[in-house]
Parts: sequence; structure tokens; C-alpha cells
Amino acid sequence: MAKPLFKELVNQQIAVLRAVSYIVVAFVALIVGVLYFGFKTDVLLPEIMLPFATGILLNILLLGVHKTAFITYIVLIGLSFAEIVGLILVTGGISSPLILILVTLPGFAFYTSRKQGRIWFAISFLTVLILFYSTHLEIPTNNIVSANYQSLFTFLIILFATILNSTYLMLVKQDVSRAHKSFSAANEELEEKGKRMENLILLVNNSTELMCVIDIHTRTFDEVNPLFKILLGYELTELKGQPVSKVIKGDALHLIFSLKENGELMFDSSVVCRNGGEKEFSWSVTAKNGKLYTYGREIIKGKK
Repeated sequence: MAKPLFKELVNQQIAVLRAVSYIVVAFVALIVGVLYFGFKTDVLLPEIMLPFATGILLNILLLGVHKTAFITYIVLIGLSFAEIVGLILVTGGISSPLILILVTLPGFAFYTSRKQGRIWFAISFLTVLILFYSTHLEIPTNNIVSANYQSLFTFLIILFATILNSTYLMLVKQDVSRAHKSFSAANEELEEKGKRMENLILLVNNSTELMCVIDIHTRTFDEVNPLFKILLGYELTELKGQPVSKVIKGDALHLIFSLKENGELMFDSSVVCRNGGEKEFSWSVTAKNGKLYTYGREIIKGKK
């Protein structure tokens, strides 16, 4: 059950990654489109946008090959970081409204892990500080958006940031909800299996037959039920790992260890008690997966 559940969770995460990647590409393309057609600017935009879009699309295509969501997330965040910083540098530096997009990157990283979220929080925070001191650090910045359109540009970026974050949170919520449902279903199945196992244990422990599992290769007891103590006097721990010949004698040993896979056998034999005495038992044996599943009923007064 663990493997199917894990696979389902990975598939859900991959679906979110694909959706987020397409949204990010569409978002940046929309910004560039607004700058081109809305504000009639073209400074450096092809050099900033084309490598980013190509990298994002290649990243999401390679996800289908390596199927490692962590790698895809890191590359997605890294490319987004480089793209946003590039756009910030040509839209006013620290005054650019695209700073709002930059500070959302840690949220994407936190979806991968807390560690990655903290790392990208530190990176984003350090980047904002560097942009703030860009003049002192002689980092070239300019603003390709004229003052006449600055308010409109800021409004559009805020709107874009709101839509991007809302869409991302909605996708994550859906992903978490699906994961929760999958986990709940797996937990219910596990509880059901636990109840069934408990019933089987009670059935074995309260059986009126000797029950044991014997390893064919080592010819030793793997498991024995409590009736070995009640009828024969053996402590369960002193039989586990011990040779079967300690208890079952005679030609019966040759019979049971000659069984082939899926073979079945019924026979009678003497069994040695812990006190040295002997009792007669009627046995039923089945060979499965290198083990002998053996059941014995005591023969009393010639009746089986």
C-alpha cells in the first residue's frame, strides 16, 4: 500500500509543478507583453524573457524523464528568481513593483521543504538588500517604464501577484486535499488490516491445534502457537530457531521435507514433550514460499 500511495502523492506534486510552471511562464509573458504593447518598451526584454521561457519549458519536459519533483522545483524557483531580478533591474530597481513577485518565491520553496523555504527566504532577503544598496554597489539599474505609466504598471503587477499567489495557493490546497484523502484511505485500510491481523492472532492463539511455521532450508521452527506450551510443555521462545527434529521424530521428517512448492501432506507421528514423554498427533502440512505451514491435532483414544 505504501508504494501506490507514494506514487499517487508524487503524481499529484508533479501535476502541481506543471500547472505552476505554465502559470509562471504565462505570467512573465504577460508582463513582457504589457511592457511591449502597453508601454511601448523593448529594452533588453527579449534577452530576459526568451532564455527564461525556454528554461522553464525544458525543466517541465525533463520532469517526465527523471520524475524528481524536488529537482524541478529548485530549477523552477532558480529560473524564476533570475528572471524576476532581471526584470527588476530594468523596471526601477528597488522601486520596481516586481519586488512583490520576488518576495513570493520562498512560498514556492516552502512547498518543497522547510529547509528550501528558509534558504530561498534568505536569498530573497539578501537580494532585496543588494537592490536597496545597488547604487553604492555600482549595480546598473534603469526604468524602462515612463513616469506617466508607473502607477498603472504598479497596479498591474499587484494584480498579477495577487492572481499568481491565489492560483498557486488554490493548487497547493487541492494537492494537500488529495494527499489527505489518499492518506486517510490508506490509514483506514491499515486499520482494517490491523483488525484482521488481531483477529488472526486471536484465532491462532486460541486454536485447539498445534500450529507452526517451519523453514524448509534450515529445518527449524520459525513460529509456534501457544498450544505447544499447553500440550507439550515447551516455552515458545525455546522452540523458535530450534531444529524440528527436537519435537517431531521418525519418518515424518523425511516426508515433510520432501514436499515440493504448493504440495500438501497429511500424516500421523509421535511428538516429544518437554518432559520426555510422547504424544500422537495427526498432521496437515502445506509448502509455500520456502516454508511449511503445519497443523497438528492430538490423537486421543484412537480418534483423530
